[in-house]
Amino acid sequence: MLWRVSRLTFAVLLGHGFLGIMPSPAPTAPTPTPDPFVDGRTLYCLKEENAGPLVDAAEKLHLAEKGTHGDRVRILGDKSRTELTVEKWARSGDWRRFQQACAAFAAEQALPDDPSDASWWTRVSGVVTGAVLAFLGAIFGLGATLVSTGKTERRRAADELRKAADGHYQACRACLEALRDGKGDALALQAAMEAPFNSLTAQLRRCDEAHRRWRYPGDLRKVLGDLDEAIKTANWTADPKTKAAGRFAELETARSHAQAVTHALVHPWRAGHRMRKGLGA
Repeated sequence: MLWRVSRLTFAVLLGHGFLGIMPSPAPTAPTPTPDPFVDGRTLYCLKEENAGPLVDAAEKLHLAEKGTHGDRVRILGDKSRTELTVEKWARSGDWRRFQQACAAFAAEQALPDDPSDASWWTRVSGVVTGAVLAFLGAIFGLGATLVSTGKTERRRAADELRKAADGHYQACRACLEALRDGKGDALALQAAMEAPFNSLTAQLRRCDEAHRRWRYPGDLRKVLGDLDEAIKTANWTADPKTKAAGRFAELETARSHAQAVTHALVHPWRAGHRMRKGLGA
């Protein structure tokens, strides 16, 4: 019985010894936990054009030795000094050093360029480009301000002319209605036309000064003067309704002309040609 136990013990010890002297399998890269960021970085490092720069980075960081070919490495401590491609290095047992080198290389690529490494021409052109862009920005800003200011001024002038034209129209119409119907104080109403007439002609004179090539405002001033004189000097005792009808038509025409000038003040590029031709064209 004792002899059988001894033989069994000897067999077990012999088996352990045999297993102990068997060579261990070469370590390989473990199956990593999926990580899209790490996978994307690995794909970037495995690009053919990045092989050489990655090997240079690994050598500088003492993570691998550069092979005979610039895009191959030798694993540190490998006595066989076998040269591996970057792709094979990533799948080898030295995969941790590959990932460390890959992370450093990708991070270095993401850094901004060092201005001190740029040539003098690059630095000078950068300064000049910045100055030119700043100058152009100032010019455009000034132009936008001038355009906005001009637009505001044109609208203000148009509003003032519109108010003066409306006041003149109302005063003339009230006077003509009184003369036609023989009611009210005609002389007082004629006198009341004076201030609106002066206000309207003053606004038209400002148009002449602002737009010296426009003939239209000056022609309109003459039309208004003729209408004002006709209302004040006509003999209203004979057939007042017929005379009033003619003056009403002239008043409406003058009002239409004043509205045309108002529109031209806001949109001088659209209506400028008409203003330059005048009323007689």
